[in-house]
Amino acid sequence: MVNQIRKVAFVKLEKAVRLFLISVFCLSAIPAYSEKNDFEVKIEKNIVVTEREGVIRAIHFHYSFPSKESVFIKNVGLLPATGQVGYLCRCDEIEFSENESAPPFHTVSLLDSIEMMGRFNIMMPSLQEFPSSYREGRWNKLSSFTLHKLNVLNQRFPSGLLSLSIDNQPSIVTTYSSLEGLPKRIYGEIALLISDESLKADKKVTFRVKFIVRERRSHTGWRSEIGNETRKVAENYVSDIMNVLVGRSE
Repeated sequence: MVNQIRKVAFVKLEKAVRLFLISVFCLSAIPAYSEKNDFEVKIEKNIVVTEREGVIRAIHFHYSFPSKESVFIKNVGLLPATGQVGYLCRCDEIEFSENESAPPFHTVSLLDSIEMMGRFNIMMPSLQEFPSSYREGRWNKLSSFTLHKLNVLNQRFPSGLLSLSIDNQPSIVTTYSSLEGLPKRIYGEIALLISDESLKADKKVTFRVKFIVRERRSHTGWRSEIGNETRKVAENYVSDIMNVLVGRSE
């Protein structure tokens, strides 16, 4: 009889512990949310992953600043006052300001958000690997070039885009993406470095695009020495993406 009572009590205790753990998990799964005055920032994803130079964050968030015409996100660029963005960063916070030279009016810590330590790697080229040569384009539309650029590159480089500052200008280094149209048993990948050269008062932007290509054959590893076929495909790829970035082709 005593053993039966103890068994029932243990089962009830086990159920209580399970309910407690479930409630803790549900609470911890709520996206980080920041609100102040008439604006809000809601973190949807904040994942820590590894790459050869350390760790980076893959973040995605919604934001809304109804009283403003636009907002500048540090290392990202000028964006509409309401929207959502996703990118990679080496940062522990998101800074919002009026423009690229203004101090931040709102900061959201990424340390307080949900984190999942990832054991998967991201192949991110270093800045030193890119050549000094570049192609230049100009965004003449009144809409946000930053938003357009992020949308285009996120579609072309699904493994992610690293947002950073180069010479105090928002820049992006992409992960590697496969090149299509190569002969059999030849494989190629390309990565881009895009720097916003100037940000005018009229929101028109001049930008520069650098690229690196690597190649492997069916019997080799990845190497920077590439054949004529891969070089031609890569140059056509860059020409195409330049047309899309300047708004000639969507």
